[in-house]
Amino acid sequence: MKICQKHWDKLRKEIDDKGLSHLIAKNGKDAIKNIVEGEPSYDPLMAANMMIWERAIKSYGLEIMNREDGKCCPICFDQEIWIGKPIKEGSAELLTEEYLDNFWIVKLIEFIHSRCIEKGLVPPKQ
Repeated sequence: MKICQKHWDKLRKEIDDKGLSHLIAKNGKDAIKNIVEGEPSYDPLMAANMMIWERAIKSYGLEIMNREDGKCCPICFDQEIWIGKPIKEGSAELLTEEYLDNFWIVKLIEFIHSRCIEKGLVPPKQ
């Protein structure tokens, strides 16, 4: 179970576009060490990953982790269900991949960026 490469790359691009890439752990081993040992650093990529999984499990339950292929991307899972459905009941506007990526990725990284500003990790927006 993991976020697919396409969505992982989009997360990294959004983080980079917000000027937060320098806060990302250098590798997976360091990221796990930071989580396990409670290092005082804030890693926006790991924060996003955990928030996405939290949202997915709250929305779909633990069965999202039991997909037969074992490689369930929670964003892809959500898109399989919602793409092509009305944005809201009675609306002619339909949900698209772009709309859902905005929900799952862009808005989340905007929130994480604001947290980084609050924590003094990056300067406030100019």
